[in-house]
Amino acid sequence: MLVFKVYGRSKILQLHALCDRTGIYATVLMVRRHVNDQIQSTWIAIDNASEFWEDRMEVALNNVARQFEEWACIQKKSVYFLV
Repeated sequence: MLVFKVYGRSKILQLHALCDRTGIYATVLMVRRHVNDQIQSTWIAIDNASEFWEDRMEVALNNVARQFEEWACIQKKSVYFLV
């Protein structure tokens, strides 16, 4: 899985350990900011936090990540036009 290469398995395990110690829930979205970037967008949901997106927001986390990626690419594009 690419997320382990980009974010690091130890960081993901630290997030899960933080959840165990503090009782927090977290969702981490990682997206590319340009269409030609080589990274694949992904997400990490700690302790089934992805269920919040599906149950309460009625949207799949994959769709949130896709929309976030689209937004990020548009932001990067607008920066080029301003420069």
